[in-house]
Amino acid sequence: MEKSNNKRSLGVFVSSMLIFGTVGVVRRYIPLSSALLAFSRGILGGLFLLVVSLIGTKKTPDKISFKDMLKLILTGIFIGFNWMLLFEAYNHTTVAIATLCYYMEPTIVVLLSPLIFKEKLTGKKAICAATSIIGMILISGVIGNGSLGTGNFIGILL
Repeated sequence: MEKSNNKRSLGVFVSSMLIFGTVGVVRRYIPLSSALLAFSRGILGGLFLLVVSLIGTKKTPDKISFKDMLKLILTGIFIGFNWMLLFEAYNHTTVAIATLCYYMEPTIVVLLSPLIFKEKLTGKKAICAATSIIGMILISGVIGNGSLGTGNFIGILL
């Protein structure tokens, strides 16, 4: 029983990584706006989760407070906006550069946490964030090949 569960888990994990990993490549061939794609992705994902939760649960769902529902809606809006920026970045730069820049989000959170969450930005965190930013600048090619005025730079900013 243990081995079949591990194989199933590995299969689901690999499938999800293949799906997420091909989003940029597939997006290049879809002639729709980034906003429509993000909205469609959100609706389809929400419907899928609704069906899975209705099929998979045996107990009645707990009631969600208005405050929690508002937080969920706000989070969904931010995720949709995030997807719109990512999908638009794919239009302005390479899929590789856009994806690498997308993975800078944890660094951005570390840098914004003192302002938003009133957390202390320690020296170690600052050094790690600076190293991450310098590495991204070097990898993305934003400097060095004159791409500051091109669509490549716009894609990096998005």
